[in-house]
Amino acid sequence: MPAGLFPFPPRSRLRPSGGPRATTSLQPTLADRASTLLRPGWARTVAARRGAAALLALIAVVAALRDGPSSGRSPAVVAVRDLSPGHTLTLDDVELADRESASVPSGALTLLS
Repeated sequence: MPAGLFPFPPRSRLRPSGGPRATTSLQPTLADRASTLLRPGWARTVAARRGAAALLALIAVVAALRDGPSSGRSPAVVAVRDLSPGHTLTLDDVELADRESASVPSGALTLLS
């Protein structure tokens, strides 16, 4: 065949001379096995993505079923409405509310009396 008739070389020239089949052995060394495991492949990539998705779904389920931090809350006396300066407080002006412990200042009232 003349070289100008076909724009592509024959298939035998497209393959690399030292392909993966040429380097595999029936008794691979530890380094050969490690390099095979570290080489990305389509099936391994899909399995890794599915494993990551399953792990994230499990974390989401555990987070949804877990109780909130109830021990980090404490009661505090708060005003029911805006109060003007000099107003004498009555029990109708305040109520006991459950707040996060970090937001309750030290010395705040925690009981209505």
